[in-house]
Amino acid sequence: MTEDTSKNRNTDESIPPMENSDMLLEEVALRHHFLKHSHIQPDVQAELSTFHQKRRIRLARNRIVVISALAGAAAALLLTFIIHQIWFNQPTEIPTTVFLATNNTEDVTLQSNSGALLSLNSIGPDTLLHFSGAKITAQGNLLKYQDSRQANNNSIQTLTTPRKKDFKVILSDGTEVWLNAESQLSYPCVFEGNQRIVHLRGEAYFKVAPDTAHPFIVKTGNLQTEVLGTEFNLRNYCSTDTHVTLIHGCVQVSDCLGRHKVCVIPGQDAFLQADGSFTLKDVDTDEYTEWKNGYFYFDNRPLIEIVRELGRWYDVDIVVSNQSIMNAKVHFIAKRQGTLEDIVYLLNSLNLFNAEIQGKKIVIRQN
Repeated sequence: MTEDTSKNRNTDESIPPMENSDMLLEEVALRHHFLKHSHIQPDVQAELSTFHQKRRIRLARNRIVVISALAGAAAALLLTFIIHQIWFNQPTEIPTTVFLATNNTEDVTLQSNSGALLSLNSIGPDTLLHFSGAKITAQGNLLKYQDSRQANNNSIQTLTTPRKKDFKVILSDGTEVWLNAESQLSYPCVFEGNQRIVHLRGEAYFKVAPDTAHPFIVKTGNLQTEVLGTEFNLRNYCSTDTHVTLIHGCVQVSDCLGRHKVCVIPGQDAFLQADGSFTLKDVDTDEYTEWKNGYFYFDNRPLIEIVRELGRWYDVDIVVSNQSIMNAKVHFIAKRQGTLEDIVYLLNSLNLFNAEIQGKKIVIRQN
């Protein structure tokens, strides 16, 4: 009895109650009715059209974004190219040192052919010197030789000026010589023979004592100047800057091999060419001679010539930052005894470039 009852209970639990079945049938019937009688059907063509329209809009937007990005990139590249062209195609300033300082001794010296050396910086006025058999009166920046036959006929003396200083010497025949800075003059204590011969390196102004029987000859490394009695300036700092400028009288100039000769008249300058020939031209002689009167004097001359002369006198490096201004022609006059600061001020007053002192050098830049 108990066992049967248990079986019947299990069977009853596995079969849903009647009321649950009725609810399920009702739900199925309602869904069928809704699907059968519903008028809300999906419009496939409309949905497809909407999809394509949205896709076109999305693609258009993406295209605009891509084009904008490409345009921005192109603009950036173009700007970079323009900046590159402007920056790297500008004239490059390559500083050029056109003159170098030496920082050598500032002593004016007198040396004999035996090697004896005398500094003339500390000699007082009206001092009588006896040097290598010569009798010399020293007066500040002047030496005057006496016409003494007691001197050794073979005694050659060499007067040397450093940068920043010039000097004057009166030779035994009465010829006056102004020696510019960084120059050297060799001469005999007493002139002997039929010629009066001296040797020059650098620049000097000569006022030659007249003596028709004994021509006065100045020799340099690449030319010879012969006179009887006259005034002239001779510059020979380098082979490419050799000038003989005549003030009074007449001179004959020849190259060192004697192949080319030319006569110079007052007011003319003879310039030695590379082939040994000469170019003659009329000049303002003050430009070649005012240095002995204590002035820098340049009339419409290239800047490169002016700054080299300034560098020689003040013994400073000259650096020009732009080569295009080296040939700029200017008018420049100044006292040689002025300070370097005075010179730089005068250079800047030309309003053509900017000059600046930097330690032991002057740097010149284009405005």
